[in-house]
Amino acid sequence: MTFALYTAYHKPAPLLRSASVCPIHVGRAGAAAPLQDMIGDDTGENISDRNAFYCELTALYWAWKNDTAASHIGLMHYRRVLDFEGQFEGHEAELYVPRFDVPDWLEGTENWLAAHGTDYDLIIPCVHRMGRSVKENYRHGHAPEDLDLTRDIIAADHPEYLASFDAVCADKDIRLGNMFVMRRDLMERYAAWIFDILAKLENLDLDRSHYSVQQSRYLGFVAERLMTVYV
Repeated sequence: MTFALYTAYHKPAPLLRSASVCPIHVGRAGAAAPLQDMIGDDTGENISDRNAFYCELTALYWAWKNDTAASHIGLMHYRRVLDFEGQFEGHEAELYVPRFDVPDWLEGTENWLAAHGTDYDLIIPCVHRMGRSVKENYRHGHAPEDLDLTRDIIAADHPEYLASFDAVCADKDIRLGNMFVMRRDLMERYAAWIFDILAKLENLDLDRSHYSVQQSRYLGFVAERLMTVYV
């Protein structure tokens, strides 16, 4: 069994790398220069040039299409990682180096994966409970039509997930960060599902030219809600 936990970077930062933790430069197709000492998401079959919209999911797409070796695939961020051994205090979503000890975290991660990793089909962050429902939260912070259109796509093309989508939107619980470790077959099923929905959302005849740089990341924001639906 082998694990590949792809850790997304878009700018220079302390390197997280071990036998199982794989740093990857996301959006490298549009970067001024490649980040050193890591692979890029612009090789092989990729959507690197869509990173402004898909965020860290360009790393997931790259892993889905190009990593044929690992038995388990994961996705993390350079400042947002899974805490396998309970080394961090509290439940902060983001933890910048040097607020945690990198060698200790890497060693703990490898030890935990070796001892327990194959016991689990899916590893995800602790649930985050918001002050309003998932649907209300999205409408408050983003362009609400994108979530409504996502529902339409699911109803038309993935109706078996519609009840779960509606239940998640009505609830206050969400899994943030598009972060996980999945057994390969689950990852392949998830990737095929989510990229089908997101591509259809992206390709709708809808003017999004007024979106800010932040709101242009709408596919990544929608994906966080879809991760919760998939789970």
